[in-house]
Amino acid sequence: HSFPTRRSSDLFTIVGQVNRQGKYELVDDEETTLTNAIVQAKGLYDHDHSKPNRARVIRGYGKEKTRIDVDLESLTTEVFEKGDKSHDPVIQDGDVIAVPESTSNL
Repeated sequence: HSFPTRRSSDLFTIVGQVNRQGKYELVDDEETTLTNAIVQAKGLYDHDHSKPNRARVIRGYGKEKTRIDVDLESLTTEVFEKGDKSHDPVIQDGDVIAVPESTSNL
């Protein structure tokens, strides 16, 4: 059997309105995108039929920190219905993905 090679130190964290919050490993031979990360976290948490509609990818530390805000509704339409992954952010080592409730502000 050939298993994907895992880098022991390359991790991302996903928190908020997903079914399984936590740290996940990035796999060497495939690009992990935001939609892949949400799938790894067992999908979005559907609370009172109000799925989260936004996510934020937080990258870096201190003054070097950047934030990528994503509209999940349009992203999932692009990726899953149109097959267009051009706006699906690639997740990097150390990234934190925050998925707030649909009614809260990022």
